[in-house]
Amino acid sequence: MFPLSLYSIHLETPLLIWVQILPCSSVSNGTICCDRSNIRSDICVMKGDVRTHSASSSIFPYTSRDENDFVNYGDEVGDEVIQHEKIRPCTQKWEKGTMDTIDELDLIAKKEHSGVNHRCDVRHDVPAVFLCM
Repeated sequence: MFPLSLYSIHLETPLLIWVQILPCSSVSNGTICCDRSNIRSDICVMKGDVRTHSASSSIFPYTSRDENDFVNYGDEVGDEVIQHEKIRPCTQKWEKGTMDTIDELDLIAKKEHSGVNHRCDVRHDVPAVFLCM
């Protein structure tokens, strides 16, 4: 699973090598990177201001640097989608019967400053992980 170089005595080089070989290890703000190569699950990475819209099962990376500029991504009409990925957050990708019961999440990156402004209900400054239950 790990490259042999991770077990090297020199700590700096192995970590750099590990980061460089991971797909999606360097993601820009407001973009989506998905690695679908694993047999168990698909992994998508978003960086920056990421917002959820539970009513539409959608997750949006937000590119604005203005912390007071909030967007309600569920209400816009005709906005330009830069990237749209669908993912089922489950670790049993190979089991079709299980995967058929898991709702898809829409990961949508849109052009900056699209949508209707509003404030977030809750803010967190830590990474998030979305899994099925």
